Amino acid sequence: MNYQIFFYGIAIVSGVTTLATQGIKKIMEEFSKKPYKTTLAAIVSIVVATLTSVLYGLITQTPVDGPYIGISIILVIAGFLCATCGYDKVKEMITEIFGGKINGSNND
Repeated sequence: MNYQIFFYGIAIVSGVTTLATQGIKKIMEEFSKKPYKTTLAAIVSIVVATLTSVLYGLITQTPVDGPYIGISIILVIAGFLCATCGYDKVKEMITEIFGGKINGSNND
């Protein structure tokens, strides 16, 4: 898995988490329940990131080994951060950690 696919994964997790959280909040409001928005977003992001990682592994027939599990855990953490901080901030942080180099080129 390269960085581009990883960022696609984070974008998918972020988008689906946002939509699913909004849908769940609407349903909870119909039942007169008060949703805890950050907690709900965090739980939904963990579930969505885990499912995304599993589906990616099934589609690409990736063997479940140490690196795959490590990347999956990082995707879950990044999904959680996207749900609580925002996708742009998480992408900026990851780019800064790797010195602005993604796939051997500068990401200006």
